[in-house]
Amino acid sequence: GALVGPGHFFVQDTFPPTASYLSAYARTYAPGESIPGRVFATGRPEWINASEFRASPESFRTAETALELGLGTVVVLPIKIDNDPVAVMLFATTEELVADEDLLDLFEDVSLQLGRVMERERVKRVLSEKERQFRAIADYTYGWEDWVDLEGKLLWINPAVERITGYSPKECFEMEDYPLSIVHRDHREEVEELLEGARSGTSGKDVQ
Repeated sequence: GALVGPGHFFVQDTFPPTASYLSAYARTYAPGESIPGRVFATGRPEWINASEFRASPESFRTAETALELGLGTVVVLPIKIDNDPVAVMLFATTEELVADEDLLDLFEDVSLQLGRVMERERVKRVLSEKERQFRAIADYTYGWEDWVDLEGKLLWINPAVERITGYSPKECFEMEDYPLSIVHRDHREEVEELLEGARSGTSGKDVQ
C-alpha cells in the first residue's frame, strides 16, 4: 500500500516546519517514491546529506525543497512489524552530518521497538473490537449465558438471567455460591457436574 504522511519529524528548534516542508514531506507516497517511499518499499534506512542533494537532485524528488530549507542531513528509518515496513520516521537537521553506522544501528533498534509497540496496540484494538462484537451479540441472546473461570468464578453473565431467574447480573456477581443458590435442588447435581466440567476446561450449554 501507499505511505501516508505526516509521519514523525524530529528537527532542531531553529528549523521551521514551513508550508514548503509540509507540502514536500507530509503527503502520500507510492512505494519507491522519493526518500520516504523508497525506505518504505525497501525496508532499509537512508542517510542523505545536502551534498548528495546538490550532486544528484534528480534522484530526490524533494531535493530542491530540502536545499531551500537549509537541510544538512535527512535520515529516514523504516518501522517494521514482522520484518515488513508499516511506517517510516524522518529525522532532519540543518547540520550536515557524516553518516554514523552506530547511530543508524541505534535508530534501527528504536524503530524495531516502535514496531513492536504498534503491533501490540493493533492486537489490543482487534481484541477490543472482537470483545465489543461478542458482547453486542451475547448481551442480547435470548438464553441465559455465562462464563466462569477454571476456579468456578463468574466472569460474565448476560442480561437474560434476570428474565429467567429474577436475579440481575449484579446480584449474581454478589452471590458466593453462584449459580447453585438459585438452582432448584432437583437440578443442583446436574449443574454441579457442569461447573466441574467448566473447571476442567470444557463448556456446557442447553440446560433446561
